[in-house]
Amino acid sequence: MADDTGVDFTDAGESGEALTRIEVDGTPFTYEVLLVDNQFDGLLKLTCQEVDT
Repeated sequence: MADDTGVDFTDAGESGEALTRIEVDGTPFTYEVLLVDNQFDGLLKLTCQEVDT
């Protein structure tokens, strides 16, 4: 993940394990975060890919 976002992300698990996942409440969808881009306006853009759970 990007180191220049100004946000501290806490890694979990061991190297080689699954990427960070996001579950959207009220939907059956789960996504893995592939990239984090600082938009320089206080927001972060997450590039995600839908995954099967």
